[in-house]
Amino acid sequence: MEILKTERRTHERWLNLFTRTWRHNGREGEWLFASRKEDPPLPATGIDAVIIVAVVRAPNQPPRLVVLKEFRVPVGDYVYAFPAGLTEEGESLEDVARRELREETGYELATGGNLISLGHFFSSPGFTDEHCYFVLARPVVKHADGPQHDGAETIIDCREFSQDLLREMIAEGEIRDSNTLSIWARLIARGEIFP
Repeated sequence: MEILKTERRTHERWLNLFTRTWRHNGREGEWLFASRKEDPPLPATGIDAVIIVAVVRAPNQPPRLVVLKEFRVPVGDYVYAFPAGLTEEGESLEDVARRELREETGYELATGGNLISLGHFFSSPGFTDEHCYFVLARPVVKHADGPQHDGAETIIDCREFSQDLLREMIAEGEIRDSNTLSIWARLIARGEIFP
């Protein structure tokens, strides 16, 4: 497969459409895709978003995970998902995780807590080049000032779920966010949440 050219189709702030012209076995075609980058590189590089798996630990209680119930305009419904946010110029991935955790949930890494890299993945590679990084933050505690939402983020309900409740919601189809599902599968495979 050879990529012949990339052309930008829209000029928006957070996400744009591009057309890539390709050639393979004597055939040419075009592929429309979305990107958060100004000029999407080949192959795709850079991290666009950070997803945070935040673990709350309290004495004499099982660990709980911070999960958001947030209205998502593209699907016109509420979706359960782990907290996440876009990277900003010059910010480390760990700084993005800390900022987004605080802004969206009102939680922060506890004193002595740590951020553990769990890897990265493309969120939907047939549609977008969005590259996500995810971390395990444990333990986290509530900040006295609560969340710092902005704009559309005011329609967020932050909750704490046990591992069993999250597993049940996944089995029942209540959790439909692909990033959350793929991260959950990787966490279970690695035995990372409740060692």
